Amino acid sequence: MTTMLHAKDIMNRHVQGLHRDTPATAAVEWLTRRGHSGAPVIADDGRVEGIFSEYDSVQALLDALNESRPIANVGAYMSKDVESVSPETDVRDVAMRFAEGKHRRIVVTDADGKAVGLITRRDLVRGMLDVLSPGKGPTTYDILRQLWR
Repeated sequence: MTTMLHAKDIMNRHVQGLHRDTPATAAVEWLTRRGHSGAPVIADDGRVEGIFSEYDSVQALLDALNESRPIANVGAYMSKDVESVSPETDVRDVAMRFAEGKHRRIVVTDADGKAVGLITRRDLVRGMLDVLSPGKGPTTYDILRQLWR
């Protein structure tokens, strides 16, 4: 019998987000320094209002290179199509969302729409492998992830 996993079991609880008023070039530098492919855009009240991704970064940098318009803030480039789940969402449902969509990350939100976690495709794959291959010791990733919880 397979262990039941939920979004809360595989999510990264250390959510790093951007603000819509952050200059886009500063956001691109921030993502690059941290090795992230994107991050949620968090409103002043903590609700998730968008995602700023590498795709958005390319458009912002292209605008900067072309000088076609002044470089705008994150809010002008972010995707407002945010894929989110609750902490109690079954991992199989999370997997289906990744399989059916183009998203590279899914934000885990509470009932008020505030980010409580983030799941990347890699987080999902690791969580599913842990269930299918039990008995292996923790990886360095697992140990570091526990430190961030």
